[in-house]
Amino acid sequence: MASRISFFRPLPSVIAPATRRPPSRAASPSSLHPKPPQLVVGSQRSNLVVNHPQFFVDGLRRRRLNILPSRAAETENSGPELSSPLETVLTFYDAINVKDYHKLEQLVSDDCYFQDMSFAKPFEGKKKVVSFLKELGSSMGSNVKLVVEDEYGSSGQSMVILAWHMEWRGKYIPFTKAHSFFECEADGKGQRIKKVRVLMEWPLKVGDLALRLMEAVTSLFERFPVAAEKTSPGTV
Repeated sequence: MASRISFFRPLPSVIAPATRRPPSRAASPSSLHPKPPQLVVGSQRSNLVVNHPQFFVDGLRRRRLNILPSRAAETENSGPELSSPLETVLTFYDAINVKDYHKLEQLVSDDCYFQDMSFAKPFEGKKKVVSFLKELGSSMGSNVKLVVEDEYGSSGQSMVILAWHMEWRGKYIPFTKAHSFFECEADGKGQRIKKVRVLMEWPLKVGDLALRLMEAVTSLFERFPVAAEKTSPGTV
């Protein structure tokens, strides 16, 4: 029995007791898990991770855009210093809703190219683009607003895509759903809108007829390829 107890000897007394460390403050949750950068739009905040390498989608839906007083004060004198293409595009829609044409002039580049597929020709240059936006604001009146449904973008690129529609006093206007494709560029003061392409919902729902028409046109191209190449307007 004594031989078995000898395996469990007490620890030597030369081992110094563990030194006590002064109590430290507990790490706050914000320091352990930093919040992603937030994009302020109006009075709401969107937890939009701008630094994500892939495409991101903002979770807020049916949001009306309101100008921030601080942002409006910045743009009166020095112009909009916007850090991201997405913020630039949202401010662009904001300015259309409140008819701030001075801000729109600051947001678009001098060589801006604006193509609305509802029109036969695109609007080229800042002067023509802003003139078209003024006509758009006049036709909207004071009760029609552009309402953003979804936002798509990439932190590594200058492309932004918005899904939106129009509302009159908070009520959806039929056949006004659209997608807008924006291309921005950076200059010394921030981001500017360089190219816009707008695809509006077609009020005539042709359904299968569109496929039949496409099939008929394709067959004509195949039968008369030389004539098709001469009459094709090409791509922009």
